[in-house]
Amino acid sequence: MSSVEAVTLAAKLLSYGAALVATGALSFMIVFRSLLTAAEVAVIRRHVGLLLVIAVPASLAIVYATVALLSGAGLAGGFDAELWALVAGTAAGDAVWLRLAGLALLSVGLLHARLCLPALLAGGLLVALSFGLVGHTQDDPNSPWLHALLTLHLAAVAFWIGSLWPLLQLAGAAEGARVAAVMQRFGRIAGVFVACLLLAGAGLAALLLGGIAPLVTTAYGRVLLVKLALVVLLLGFAALNKWRLVPRLAAGEPGAALRLRRSIAAEIALVIAILLATAVLTSAVAPP
Repeated sequence: MSSVEAVTLAAKLLSYGAALVATGALSFMIVFRSLLTAAEVAVIRRHVGLLLVIAVPASLAIVYATVALLSGAGLAGGFDAELWALVAGTAAGDAVWLRLAGLALLSVGLLHARLCLPALLAGGLLVALSFGLVGHTQDDPNSPWLHALLTLHLAAVAFWIGSLWPLLQLAGAAEGARVAAVMQRFGRIAGVFVACLLLAGAGLAALLLGGIAPLVTTAYGRVLLVKLALVVLLLGFAALNKWRLVPRLAAGEPGAALRLRRSIAAEIALVIAILLATAVLTSAVAPP
């Protein structure tokens, strides 16, 4: 892998991850605010703020890496002003500007409580739509369907993965009954989002691959299989939390909070691996 390809993967991983997690964490704060303490809300706000700070330069780094690739001069070529102007007017540039607009709206929602919900809805939508402007969905004959499925898929992904860090922090709180109530409500809501995630993901895979055989006969299919395996593991941990660990926490079983924190930490590690696989799918390999 060249240095430019490495920067591209890193920029996509940070941009995708930070933007989606920030959207989901802000959603979590709104949905569960009545069950959270003021200190917990403040921690989530700082978490979202940090993610937004990461997402902005990471998104711009995607343009930089694109310019560097086009220049053929390695990383030094990423500063070519003429190529920046050229890339800025392409679909790749439009995707970054749309994502930055979405991140700006999320920042407004973070800073102004009264505008939080509308800013989240508008900003989250722009962030999700920005991912459809580039990559394999853009030039596909089924592009409208792919864009709709991708937006639904990303909305579900954002809420799920964005909730994990707040849940990890909350699992260490002293009030077991309140924590269990949040976890149980999250489990009910997450069930709907996971169903949307899986249905939309299956639709995307079917339209992009055009059959089962490419899963094993193409590089894209094999990376997708790795991603699917990671998702299955993630679902396994989610099921463990919902059906075993959260009920034990609600019952006041000693050690339940620690086991729950470890399980959520494992979910976060899997999410990072899934985001890396997604970055590879959108840049290093192409569907058949």
